[in-house]
Amino acid sequence: MTTKELVEILRQQLEQQKVLMEQQSQRHDEQMNSFMETLHKMSSSTTTGSVTTSTVPNFTAFDPTAELWTDYNNRFLTFIGAHSVPENKIPQVFLTNQSSEVYKLLQNLAAQQDPSIKINDLKFEQITSFMAEQYNPKRFVIRERYKFWSDMGRKLGETVSELAARIRQDAVTCDFASITNPQDEAMCTRFICSVSNEAVLKSLFKVEDGVNKQQQQKVPVTVPKNLKCGRCGKKGHTGKTCFHKESICHYCKMKGHITTACWKKRKQIPVHSIVNSFQTVKAVNATSKLNQKININGNVYDFEVDTGAGENFITKDRWIKLGRPSLQSTKVCFESATGHKLPTLGKICPKQNFELDVQFKKSAKPIFCKPRPVPFALQDSLSQAYAAGIAKGVWEKVQFNDYGTPVVPIWKKCLPGQVNPPIRVCGDYSVTVNAQLETHRQPLPLPEDLMRKLRGGHGFTKIDLADAYNQIPLSPESQRKLALSTHQGVLL
Repeated sequence: MTTKELVEILRQQLEQQKVLMEQQSQRHDEQMNSFMETLHKMSSSTTTGSVTTSTVPNFTAFDPTAELWTDYNNRFLTFIGAHSVPENKIPQVFLTNQSSEVYKLLQNLAAQQDPSIKINDLKFEQITSFMAEQYNPKRFVIRERYKFWSDMGRKLGETVSELAARIRQDAVTCDFASITNPQDEAMCTRFICSVSNEAVLKSLFKVEDGVNKQQQQKVPVTVPKNLKCGRCGKKGHTGKTCFHKESICHYCKMKGHITTACWKKRKQIPVHSIVNSFQTVKAVNATSKLNQKININGNVYDFEVDTGAGENFITKDRWIKLGRPSLQSTKVCFESATGHKLPTLGKICPKQNFELDVQFKKSAKPIFCKPRPVPFALQDSLSQAYAAGIAKGVWEKVQFNDYGTPVVPIWKKCLPGQVNPPIRVCGDYSVTVNAQLETHRQPLPLPEDLMRKLRGGHGFTKIDLADAYNQIPLSPESQRKLALSTHQGVLL
């Protein structure tokens, strides 16, 4: 649907609303004119007496799509009071001014009563009760206020006046006038809107309006006279109201009863005295230690990795025994579990001897593709990316190589603070080595399996590594087979 069609639909709706408002205003004027004529006739009449139903003017029928039942009922009560309608005639005046749908609804509801009632025998209190049940059902204030504060968006094409009218309409069912403690109500509303748990919200919405557990009247519980209390052994009350529910038995040392009602004493169960015993627990071997070999200054050391800590620490004496490896300055401040600052000399950045060896099939043959043409607009950016990778040690330029994969440059999104978008250097291995790689039999997890494993979690972390593939060093043979063929030469 185009914007022009939406505007046309909105224009037609506004015209329909305008016509309805004019018709309603016209009916109101007719009622007022009829009312004034009736008053004029009453004032000019020389006789006095009660007003009959024949002199009462017509009243607008109830329209649930245009007016709330409470507002309509208030207007009707004002109408019958102004015309001095007798109390026994109010139901007939109400029924004669309603539409056929409302009349039929009241007739069915009256017939469903036990015993059934004819519609002409209904009292006005019964009519208002039926109308309130159908057109003004009991709403839970908690749920209505949650809907009011959670729906903060403005609808498409909605004017400011329409938005104000919708907010005013939504506030009718929230009963804001009954709030006596605004701070408590604000905190409750904030809590409900911040829960974001459907099960908790459903349980909260089941709470009836105005019910407070502290204000509920306690229903007296009838206790049989012969029933004995299990806490003290006496009659006339239950264990919940017993005075000894916090007492400690002198025989079994258990809380909640006294010695006379102790079932262990009645059964003569021997009770052993409790002796406080303290033992020192040195370690709990629940899981094996996680060790990592690190090469520092040509020596391999076995480090124990603490997965609960962000960093691994060694003492100054240990650093001296390691041969005083070079330290890099760090701006990070560390604190102990007690909040004390931990002074640090620097940070050791060891080099791990880890290389990835890509497995090729035995029948693999070298494939070299010539570099693809690079547009002039990309040549400078691509050359800068090559130079940056060579400076970081990612690539090494060579003159001769049996393998060569063409480059596919891809523009990335600008990060905060960047003016020009960076470029990513990728190799199109689908035309060279993909078909010659050994097939890995490890199946990839399905999205449904991943969602099932994440079920029940509340906080999730996303780790995005910059140029992650370039952070994994390759073996010399894999470097030769995965070399890139560029317009500046071959890069290993």
